[in-house]
Amino acid sequence: MPVGGDLTCCCCHEIPLIEFSDFTHYEKILCRGDNWNGVFAQVFDRKESLSESMRPLYPVRITVKHTRPITAMDLLCMKCEVYF
Repeated sequence: MPVGGDLTCCCCHEIPLIEFSDFTHYEKILCRGDNWNGVFAQVFDRKESLSESMRPLYPVRITVKHTRPITAMDLLCMKCEVYF
């Protein structure tokens, strides 16, 4: 999945490809070999830990995206991923 580069839209404006990314793309972007080795390995302990922390957040992100209220369980899930 390419991260950099530009895409020309119908309006002839160059828009960075990252602008078209969704929350579910971030794990793939962060863990991609060159991105991981060049930047994110210095920030996160293990690639697997990052993936394991992001996946449980997908359902919460969908809830927020569709303007549904966050449940107590959603909030607990988010807090656990942030603090542990």
